[in-house]
Amino acid sequence: LKGDIKRACLVLGYHAPPVLTDDDLGLRIVAYVLGSGQASRLYHSVKERAGLVDSIGSSLDSFRDIGILTVMAEGDPKHGMAAVRAIQAEIELLRQEPPTNAEMERARSAIEYRYHQSRSEVLGQSSILAYYESLGGYLLAEELVERLRRVNAADVVRAARAHLTIENATLLEYVPEAADPPRSRKVWRSISRRWPLRRPWRSRPPPAHPRIPPGRSSPASRAFPRARVCRATDSTPARSYCTSGAAICRS
Repeated sequence: LKGDIKRACLVLGYHAPPVLTDDDLGLRIVAYVLGSGQASRLYHSVKERAGLVDSIGSSLDSFRDIGILTVMAEGDPKHGMAAVRAIQAEIELLRQEPPTNAEMERARSAIEYRYHQSRSEVLGQSSILAYYESLGGYLLAEELVERLRRVNAADVVRAARAHLTIENATLLEYVPEAADPPRSRKVWRSISRRWPLRRPWRSRPPPAHPRIPPGRSSPASRAFPRARVCRATDSTPARSYCTSGAAICRS
């Protein structure tokens, strides 16, 4: 899609479950861990480390019957293909390994803070009460906060594996009129052939990682030929426990 704009805009959306379901709560944590603020994974890996976008973020919108988790990024049109690959690599990493305790606590605190902040004014409080009353009762508002505190890392991974799949996603690439034709369909097909990674799920990062000898290619480098992979951990971009200093490895 082309238009009278200066920078390219990428929108990646995943179908999500209805509001107040168990997976809805898990995906709320996912949205914050992935793309809420400068401490998020997408901000560190895709923007800061790789420099593929100018801005990036994610959000979850849930309704009575449906929901959608959206990742939005803006940047140079020529980096569109690389940005899509980096975003999906980060999402796939979250599907394989649970978020850290610090990420979980930060996400829960941020969501709860926004809830209490919206209640600080009369208009905000009335909006919250009316919204939850339409879903079944105003007491659901406080119940949601309590249920969110009980969400653990395993719940987050389960929700991510169930809903953040290629088959469940839609990609929109909006570029300037003078830019090359969008290649979203071609990129999406190439990513679809690569996912999921051909490696077993791991519940947590292993304590130690053997270094890859110079001159040898690792499984991760073969899976992501255009990504700069950390050779200390044989990891895909933005693995939090890496210490080798790879360009898009969060060390």
